[in-house]
Amino acid sequence: MVLINIAILIGIILITTLVTKILKLKKELALTYIFCTFFGNVAYIGFPFIFDLYPQTASELSILIAIHVGVAFTLGVFILEYYKSNTVNILHVIKKIITNPLLIAIALGSICFALGITLPHSIDRTIEMIAGSASPVVLIAIGLFMAKKIEFDSDFWHAVTISGIKLVIMPSVFILATLLTKTAGSMIPSIIEAAMPVALTNFALAEIYPMKKKIIADAIIISTWISIISLTVLSSFFI
Repeated sequence: MVLINIAILIGIILITTLVTKILKLKKELALTYIFCTFFGNVAYIGFPFIFDLYPQTASELSILIAIHVGVAFTLGVFILEYYKSNTVNILHVIKKIITNPLLIAIALGSICFALGITLPHSIDRTIEMIAGSASPVVLIAIGLFMAKKIEFDSDFWHAVTISGIKLVIMPSVFILATLLTKTAGSMIPSIIEAAMPVALTNFALAEIYPMKKKIIADAIIISTWISIISLTVLSSFFI
């Protein structure tokens, strides 16, 4: 399951990169498509949404999140760095990986689980409270985006296209891979994670790398709104 997910994500990134080259999109627009079409809100929306449907998949979801974030901050950042300066600083990419909070949390959790380490009740309870506050905070952040006025210009239609790819084509690719590899049962969380709306992280990355911030902001709003329906429809097939 892990290798299949990694292979699909890498394949999608490479194909999207190739398509942007063929269409001769400008650097900023190309990077926006490359990153936003594959990197969705797998942690802050994906985890609670899927966990509510399948409570027994908590550890599997952590692995899936690590895969998505890992690919985003390795191959994804590699491509961003290359487009930014036509060179790649390997040390910078490594630093991005080892300092990513999500990956650090997952790594520490995996180590504690593997070694049978249990935290003191006070610390465990504090972590639970922090974890419980994450989703409401993210919902507020998403709400701030969704309160933004959308202008129906060319950027809007690019955002619509990105949203369509993210919410429809991405899960379709995972469904096809599931059928080809005959791994229907184990790939359900992967399929639903693939259908998550565009990640808020993409907007933050646009502050550092040459991407279209307005398109990303619009894509976050549009894909998040539509995902209310699309995720409901998609998940209904697996319940």
